[in-house]
Amino acid sequence: MSEKVYIKSTGSYLPEKKITNYELPKELETSDEWIVQRTGIKQRFIANENEDVVTMAVKASELTLKDVNRDEIDMIIVATTTPNKIFPSCAVQIQSLLGCKNAFAYDIQAVCSGFLYGYYTASQIMKSDKNIKNTLLIGAEKLSSILDWKDRSTCVLFGDGAGAILLSKRHGEGFVDGMMRSDGGLTDILYANKNDFLKMDGRKVFINATIKLEKVILDLCERNNTNIQDVQYFLIHQANIRILDYLAERLKVEKSKFLVSIDIHANTSAASIPLLMNHHHDTFQRGDLILMAGVGAGMTWGACLLNW
Repeated sequence: MSEKVYIKSTGSYLPEKKITNYELPKELETSDEWIVQRTGIKQRFIANENEDVVTMAVKASELTLKDVNRDEIDMIIVATTTPNKIFPSCAVQIQSLLGCKNAFAYDIQAVCSGFLYGYYTASQIMKSDKNIKNTLLIGAEKLSSILDWKDRSTCVLFGDGAGAILLSKRHGEGFVDGMMRSDGGLTDILYANKNDFLKMDGRKVFINATIKLEKVILDLCERNNTNIQDVQYFLIHQANIRILDYLAERLKVEKSKFLVSIDIHANTSAASIPLLMNHHHDTFQRGDLILMAGVGAGMTWGACLLNW
């Protein structure tokens, strides 16, 4: 039996500062009812001025690696769209702070699909290189740094945080297959120019996200001769609860299989799937068939199948 890449441990970090829908500025002229009905978001966490992607990622990683010899980490990949510096990468800063002296490290930028891209990339590299046995994969964002807190259409949707997983090898279950996709013709519906705030056409993003996620999920299952009803859990990027509801209805899958954490931390871009995974970590049993999928600015999107 050949070795497969599996998720050995998880960890997460959310900033101390929590802002509920009730605590949002009155100038936004919104309400808890309006936000919850349209997004499923009840609160978000906001990093303080001394916190950034690197500091949050380190805290999430320390929990992920609490029982691991850091000299055994061979690769570190960080998915983020809000790095603390233009360069060097967040990954090399984190490598130094964690003391993972034998790891090579780099960043991936695919916005909300970043963690998924990182998971797919890491799994393929580990599959092809017998010398890479342990990879630390991190999704971390400080989206509050690019939000216009006077723009109700965006600022209520996002939050800060970091999630991390340790990928290792074993005989048996693990990574099965993945599909990554991009369409650069849709760059104008969700973007952030340098030294400017995030801009989004919410309606167009929602329409494209639902269509593309449904198709890539079905295509991946078809390619692997997998009955979608056999998937135990769906870990979908936590952008909007209505996207999850739409997918459950279109795919004819029980809503309970679509795990949720957006109510706790809002949309945290590349951090959302690892935060979701860590939040529900105790739910998974070895061998469970899991489908991860996400969509982000670019547009970028994809899906991966794995056995826990």
